[in-house]
Formats: sequence, structure tokens, C-alpha cells
Amino acid sequence: MDKWNKLCFYMSEKVGSEISEREYEKIVERGLEILGWSEYSGDFEIRPKFQLGSVKNKMIPDFVVKSNITNNKLFIIEIKSPKLDLNDIHKRQLLTYMRQFKLDFGLLIAKNIQIYYDGKLNNSDEPILLEKIEFIRDSENGKKFTELFSKDNFNFEQLNEFAHNSIKLLTDYEIENQVIKILKSENFKNEIINSISNILSNNFDRSIIIKALEKITIEIKENSNEIDYSVNPKSYFNKNDYNVNIKNSKPISKDYSKYIINSNGIKLPKNRLVLELVKDFITKNPMNYNDLKKLFKDEYQGSIGVINRLDEVNQKYYNTDKKRHFTKTNEILISKDYIEFVVCNQWANSLNIDNILKLAKNLGYKIETLES
Repeated sequence: MDKWNKLCFYMSEKVGSEISEREYEKIVERGLEILGWSEYSGDFEIRPKFQLGSVKNKMIPDFVVKSNITNNKLFIIEIKSPKLDLNDIHKRQLLTYMRQFKLDFGLLIAKNIQIYYDGKLNNSDEPILLEKIEFIRDSENGKKFTELFSKDNFNFEQLNEFAHNSIKLLTDYEIENQVIKILKSENFKNEIINSISNILSNNFDRSIIIKALEKITIEIKENSNEIDYSVNPKSYFNKNDYNVNIKNSKPISKDYSKYIINSNGIKLPKNRLVLELVKDFITKNPMNYNDLKKLFKDEYQGSIGVINRLDEVNQKYYNTDKKRHFTKTNEILISKDYIEFVVCNQWANSLNIDNILKLAKNLGYKIETLES
């Protein structure tokens, strides 16, 4: 706990609210030294310049922490003045550096510390915020942070385990919210009423049951004492509150269901199902790109979208192999107005694929599901 309390003292308590980013840089450097990293020993570089293509195109991250033995980069740190609230612009700046150097972990530091992940477990277009840690003395979260990011204890096996458990908690929380949304919907309320009616119809006349139901109110609502996790989401560092065992935790479960389109006998995983569906549809129904975007709505997939223009995808992911789309030559599609576009390949669970299955049914396709 001593290391964390020292970080709180130097990086928060002793810092004025009007300190500039450049002044705060020196304080973060001291914080790294508290964690055992030394610029003198070659453990990190401050504002190193990396050339990207043309002479004018340079990349200058605030801190690059590396191994002084292999010289391999370990993680990136971007800092902002403590008076600033960290936002999506700062996050995207950090992500650019992480993807350029192919690093799984990065830190954003200002009035708090944010740990981001962009490794192989990330199926999203954005980096995953694994943890946000406030500068509060004797914080268990802070203590765990120093254990993960101190030089003498740093190893990727431990960090990847931390990422895995954090993502599982976040995924479970998102699914939980989806279930709550369904439970609170009007359609589900009607299903409950129909179920009650069916159960009672064995003993009572259905017309009487309907009249009785009209005189009562059925309501599903969230408990008033429920914690608002939209501000402080479930935390890996508070894992004991959620019964997560690091040593014995199993990999995040995946849905390996296969699908067959129109009884053609070809078994497809979720992402290939979407690709073949879009490909077949535009072959039979040529449409302009904007009309296709309206049909295959972005929200059906989530943060990335079902389809995207090829030029935009190439520009957005120019510095990474993770383009999150089907981009092989035979997978690139062309709209009626001659725009090349690609289909997203990120369909991690049954929640977003259900949107596509419903759309396929509305378009006249027969989709057979083979459970994993």
C-alpha cells in the first residue's frame, strides 16, 4: 500500500488544479520511479519521436515504458493536466499509439488513472476501459494497480489474466442490462399476461380471467436500491464482491452455433452468416450504398456497424492488421452506385446476431440454427 499512497501524495495531493500538462509530466515521471521504472536505466522514454512515412508525419507519445533488457515496448502512457476530464478524444489518441506499436495495454493519467486494453480479447472497434482508479489513499484498487504495473512485478501473464476477468465482468454486466431491458418491455409484459391466462384457463373461463386481469396492474421495475454501475461499472479490482476467482476462472464462454441459409447445407459461423447474407441479398437486390446502410442498420451490430465503406475502413485501421471486417479480395462487395464496401466480422455473441436473424426472416430468408 505504501507505493500507492506515495503516488497519491505526489500525483494528486501535492498537485495544483492549474498545473500544465508539461509540468505534470515531471510528476508522472516521479510516479514511474516510485513503481521502480527508471529513465536512467532505460526503462522508459519521455516524448520520443517516431517517424511515420513523410517527414511531417510524426508520432510523439508522452511515455513509452519498455524492457531495458530486450528494448521491447511494454505499454504506453498518455497524460493530461489533472484539471481535465478524460474523454473520447484522449482515448482515441492513446489507441492510435497502442495500435501503431501493437501494444495491448495503455494508461491515461490525469485526475485519475484509466487502464485500457486492445489485445486479442477485444472484439470492439474501441479499446476497452478495464479500470478507472481514483487517487484515494489506502485504496485497494490503487494497491492492485501498483502490483500490476510495478517493474519488479510486471508480467504479461498477470496482465492478460486481469484483462480476461475484467472483460468477463463487463460482458456479464452488459448482458444483464439487456435482460433487464427485455423484462421491462411492453412485449414481455404481454407475454406474462398471456402466460397467466394460459395457466388459469385450466380452472376458469378465459373471459373471466381477462376481466380479472384488467382490474390489476402488472409491473416489472428495477429495485430502487440498485447500484448505478453506469458511473462505476463492476470492477475487476472488487472481484471478491462478484465471486470471480482469478486462479480458477474459465475463459469467456462463446457461442459456437452454426447456421444454414435456405437449406443449402453449408454450415456457417455467425460472422460468415452475415457476410453470405449480405452478399446474397445484393446479388438478388442491387441497391445504392446509402440504402444498404439503412437496411443493414449500424445498431444491429453495435459499435462498428454491419457494413462500412472499404476506403473508410482502410483509413481508420491503416496502422493495424485488426480491420474487424472481411477484407479479402473475394469478400469485398460493390453497391449499385459502385461503392466498395465490406461486412463486419465481429459478432461475438447471440445478442447482436439475433438482430440479423430477425432481419433475414423479414427479407424472406430461412435460417436454420445448429446449436453448439
